[in-house]
Amino acid sequence: MKPAKPQHPLIRDGKRGMVPSRFDGRLDVEYNTFLDTLDPEKRGEIRLALALTPDPRFKAFLGKLGSKTPRGHRISYAAMAKASGIGLEEFHDWFNKAQTQRVLALCMVNSVDLVEEMIKAAKNRMVGCDRCDGLGWVEAEEGLPMDTPGYKIRRIVTVKLKDEEGNVTGEEDRPIYQRDCPAGCDHGKVMKVGDDFRLEKVLEIAGHINKKGPGLQLNQFFGGAAMGPASQQLSSAMTIDVEAESAD
Repeated sequence: MKPAKPQHPLIRDGKRGMVPSRFDGRLDVEYNTFLDTLDPEKRGEIRLALALTPDPRFKAFLGKLGSKTPRGHRISYAAMAKASGIGLEEFHDWFNKAQTQRVLALCMVNSVDLVEEMIKAAKNRMVGCDRCDGLGWVEAEEGLPMDTPGYKIRRIVTVKLKDEEGNVTGEEDRPIYQRDCPAGCDHGKVMKVGDDFRLEKVLEIAGHINKKGPGLQLNQFFGGAAMGPASQQLSSAMTIDVEAESAD
C-alpha cells in the first residue's frame, strides 16, 4: 500500500482562491514565475522601489531577500512575499504603480532635453542645397546665353581624340562651364521650414495656442507660402486676452 501524498496547507489569496501557503510558497508556480521575472535580488531599481514604498509589507519583503532555510536552501520569492502578507494580485498592482512612477520620473528628467530638441526641429534653418550639394553652382552645357547667372568657364580639361578603331590620334583642350545653382540657393544654403507639428506643440506648451478654451492667445504673422496649419494660427494681428484679476 503506497503511502499517502503529504497534504500541503492552503491559504486564500484574493481572486485566486486557495493557493499553497507561505510555507510551501515554492509550489505556487504562478507567483514565483511573476517574481522571478522581476528578479528583485539583481535589479536595483526594484529594490529601490521596495525601499521607497510606504507599505511596510513590501519593506518586509525587501528585508527577506536572500533568505535561506536552515539547510542553506534558497527560500522562494513567493514564500517571502506571503510571509510578508502580500498576495500576487497586490504585488502585481504595486509593480504597475512603481513602473508608472519610474516612467514619470524619466519623463521629468529628460523633458528639458526633449523640449530643446523639439524647439530646434520647429525652427526654420539653413541647410545645404540638394541641387548643387552645397556648392552654390552646377556644371553647365556649352552654348548657354551669356547672361545666364554665373555662367563661365570653370576649368579646361584635356581629352584624348580617337579614331573609329579606338586608336589615339591626338589631344584637345575643352572648357568645362558652370552656372549659378538653378535652385536659387544662397551660397549653397536653402531655407528649410521647421516641422509644423513640433511648432504647434512648442506654441501649445508656451501657452500661445490654447486648444482647450479661452486664455492667453498670441498671434503673429510670419508669412511664407510654406507655412502650415500651426503657422496659420499666427495671424496678422496680435490678440492678448487676459482675465481680470483683483488683489486685496
